[in-house]
Amino acid sequence: SLVAINSGGMGVLIPDLVAKLDAANKVTNLAIVATVAFVVTIIAQPLAGALSDATRSRFGRRSPWIVFGALLAGGFTIGLPLAASSLAMITLTWVLVQVGVNAVLAAAQAIVPDRFAPSQRGAASSLIGVVAQRLVRVDRVGVDVQPLEIHVDRIFVLAGVGDGAGLVEEAVGFLLV
Repeated sequence: SLVAINSGGMGVLIPDLVAKLDAANKVTNLAIVATVAFVVTIIAQPLAGALSDATRSRFGRRSPWIVFGALLAGGFTIGLPLAASSLAMITLTWVLVQVGVNAVLAAAQAIVPDRFAPSQRGAASSLIGVVAQRLVRVDRVGVDVQPLEIHVDRIFVLAGVGDGAGLVEEAVGFLLV
């Protein structure tokens, strides 16, 4: 789902919005949006990771960042077409999407070392790879509920509804680890 936002956003949506805004300068404007977003993500992911490491809440260290990032990225992705009034608004909105995506990624990358003993990390990492592939299928097919069990006594239950639920699916998958 996070891959879908990046691929669909930068591959289809942003170029379309930039072209509609100024067809004559669409390549330059797309380069501006992509470069600004790239520079922000260089800072956002390590910062989100450090903040996630320092977070202490009743929901854990990682879960608030995953949920916050998913809501931020999902909300601004939905609002992206509404922000197409200027190049600055498109850039700002895409940057906020990327900050959300990177908050999810930074927190999610630390879940396996946080929650699994070193002897179980290989199986847990493998399961996450399977879950990631499963989420791609859920996004394409529509509604699907599938429990997955592994040898480390953890169960994932994934539920999704079409294209719009991708970030929520990812957040739910990681929260139940």
